[in-house]
Amino acid sequence: MFTKKDIKFLKDKDIDPNRLKKQVVEIKAGKKYLNVNRPATAEDGVFVPTEDEINDFVKLYEDKTPHLKVTKFVPASGAATRMFKRLAYLRDHYKGNMEEFIEVSSGKDFYSLKKTFENLEKFAFYPELFKRFFRRGQNLERILRKNEYNKVARMILSKRGLNYRNIPKGLVLFHKYPGHARTAFEEHLVEGKMYCLSKDNEIYIHMTIQDKFKSMFEKRFKHAMKHFFDAKDVKFNLEFSEQSESTSSIALTDKNKLLRDKDNRPVLRPGGHGALIYNLNSIDSDMIFIKNIDNVAPDTIKHETVRHKKFIGGVLFHYRNEIFGILKKLNKKTLPSEKEWKKILDFVENKLHYACSESDKAKAVAELKLYLNRPIRVCGMVPNSSEPGGGPFWVNEKKGRQSLQIVEKNQINLDDEKKVEMFESSTHFNPVDIVCSTRDYKGKKFNLLNYRDDKSGMVIEKSHEGKPIKSYEMPGLWNGGMGKWITIFVEVPSITFNPVKELNDLLRMEHQTAK
Repeated sequence: MFTKKDIKFLKDKDIDPNRLKKQVVEIKAGKKYLNVNRPATAEDGVFVPTEDEINDFVKLYEDKTPHLKVTKFVPASGAATRMFKRLAYLRDHYKGNMEEFIEVSSGKDFYSLKKTFENLEKFAFYPELFKRFFRRGQNLERILRKNEYNKVARMILSKRGLNYRNIPKGLVLFHKYPGHARTAFEEHLVEGKMYCLSKDNEIYIHMTIQDKFKSMFEKRFKHAMKHFFDAKDVKFNLEFSEQSESTSSIALTDKNKLLRDKDNRPVLRPGGHGALIYNLNSIDSDMIFIKNIDNVAPDTIKHETVRHKKFIGGVLFHYRNEIFGILKKLNKKTLPSEKEWKKILDFVENKLHYACSESDKAKAVAELKLYLNRPIRVCGMVPNSSEPGGGPFWVNEKKGRQSLQIVEKNQINLDDEKKVEMFESSTHFNPVDIVCSTRDYKGKKFNLLNYRDDKSGMVIEKSHEGKPIKSYEMPGLWNGGMGKWITIFVEVPSITFNPVKELNDLLRMEHQTAK
C-alpha cells in the first residue's frame, strides 16, 4: 500500500503508517453507524435539577474551587468561513445591477443579506468597518445608500479590510460595549475569570489554534489585559496548542485508490475535532471545562452562563467524591459489608445507570473497580429547539449493555426511518457544555487515549480538486473520543447556549444586549 518513500514521508511528519493502514480498511468497509436504542430524556438519563438543587451544587463548587486547579479548554482554531459564506458569495458575484439589488433587498429570511445590511450598524465591528472606509476617503453610509454592497462585503472579508474571511472566528468582534467591543476570544477570558479562578489566584485557559494566528491572539490578549482586567487582581495562565499534524488522516479516491498529490505523495487531511483529544490529554488539572469558541454571551446575560457552569462543576464534584469514595472501599483488602455493598450498588445502578454483570460479590467488586476508575464528564444539555447537531442518547453496546453517549446526526443511518424518527424525537440538544475530571482517585492523570471508542470513527465523503474522495475522521472529541468515560447528563437552560454559526446570529437579542 505504502511505498518506502511514502513511509519516510509519513514518519517525517511523525505519522504512524500502521494507523493510516487501519483507516484505509475502515474507509473501504464503508460508513458505520451507532446502534442507538433511544433518546436520553428527563425521565431516562438526563438529570433535571430543581432551583434548590442548582443552588446547592453552585455552593459546593464555590466552596471547593479555591483549593483546586481549574482549566478552561476552548477549541478555537476554526475559521469564520461559514459565518461569512453569504457575504463571500455576494462579494464574488454582485455587480450592482437592478436585478441583483432587488434580489438582495427582498430577502425575508433572518439570515438574508437584506437583514445583514439593514442592521449593519448593530454589528460590533461596524465602527472598525467605518474607519477602514474613512481612511480611504470613502463614506460607508454613502456606499450603502448607493447599494454598493459588494464594496462593503470586500471590506469586511478582504485582507485590506477586516480580513474576517481569513482569520479564526475567535478574533471576530462579537459584542458592543460603551466605548469598545470584544472578540469571542476576549469574552471567553472575561467568562473564565468568573468561574475558573484557581487556588493560586490564576485563571488557566487552554485554546487550540492554528500556529500562524498565534501572534494575533497574543496581541488581542494584551489588548484585553489593558482594557478589561486589573493585572494586580488576576493572573491569566493562557496556553495555546495546535492540532498536531501527526493526527492527520488518509484519503481514497472514489475507486478506493490511495489519493496522491502532484508529487505522488499521499494526500493528508485533518483528522477532525476528535484529534483534539491529544491536546486535552496534555492538560493536568483537577477540573477541565470545555466550551466552543463561538458560544459566548455578553455581560448582561453572562451571569446565567456562569451560574450553570458552577452548577455542572458542582455536580462533577458530587459524583466524583462518591465514585472516589467507592473506589477506596473497593480497594481495601476486605470486601464491603452487606450494608456498604447495597449502598454502592444503589448509587452505581441508579445514578450511573450501570448494572453489574457478576452476581458473585468478589467478581462484582473487580468489575466495578475497572468500570469506576476512568475519566468522568458532566455534560450540560439544553431543551431541544430544533438546533442542528447531536444530543444525548442511549446506545447499545456489547453483551446487551447500554451507555449514555452524545450522538451526532451523521452517526445515524438516515436510510433507517425508525432511527431517524428516534433521533428527531430527542428532547435535548448538545451545546458542548462539558466539565471533566481526568485524574483517578489517587490523583494520577488518566491517559485519555485509552478511553476512546476507536470504532466510532467516521467515513466522510468530500471533494478534492473537484473530484469525489473518501476520508476518515477520528471519533469526535465529545462523541467517541470520550466514548468510554463515565457520563452524566444534566439539563441547563437555553439562555446558556448562544452560538454564532452565521453572521446574522449576532443580531439575535442575546448578542445585542451588550449595548
